Amino acid sequence: MLPQLLRLILYLPKGDKMIISEKKDGTMTKVENITSFLHREGLDCKNLVMGEQIHGKNIFVVEKEDMGSIIKDADGLVTKEKDLLVGVIVADCFPVSFQSENIFGIIHAGWRGVERGILEELTERVRILGEKTENLKFDVGPGIGVCHLEIKEDMLEKFERFSGFIEKRDNKFYLNLRKIIEKKIKEIGCKELSTSNICTFCNNDYYSFRRDKGDKRVIAINYSRNKI
Repeated sequence: MLPQLLRLILYLPKGDKMIISEKKDGTMTKVENITSFLHREGLDCKNLVMGEQIHGKNIFVVEKEDMGSIIKDADGLVTKEKDLLVGVIVADCFPVSFQSENIFGIIHAGWRGVERGILEELTERVRILGEKTENLKFDVGPGIGVCHLEIKEDMLEKFERFSGFIEKRDNKFYLNLRKIIEKKIKEIGCKELSTSNICTFCNNDYYSFRRDKGDKRVIAINYSRNKI
């Protein structure tokens, strides 16, 4: 499921980061593009699990029997199964991957999911698998920056606790969603966090829903680096 990838080998130690496609790889709403991308990465498409992505807070634990499927109502996936690949498709929303020696997963983090508590939900999902959030390494990928994430005034109340991450310019309000995600990750106990500073609206290598007004997406994939 992904053509010639640019490995945005983001900012954790090499090998701990998710892989992310670029616009030149084609839209990842097409299965043939995802398949091609994974093939080039030496990964098997049949092992991929994705979520339906409804801009909610649901995170599902996935097993081997979920290989090749799309999990209904899921915006996040976590697993212990080392043969699985977990992925999300994005165009302005942030892909957030996480990994420990025992588990790994990925989250689709747009403003709705973040406001509804998807990162807090992760604590319980991880506990089910016998892990603690403080053992996870997090990687926040490219997403829309505060330079372009304009929000309506009626959204200010939703992010009242994060008023320090809202900018007012020319009587318009802009949300620094990246910084809110970072803060929430730290609040759930994370000790290792890397973040891309790429804004998908500014950077034409990536699809942007707000800029392009279309349904084209890149894909972010996470998988286990601990095969033993």
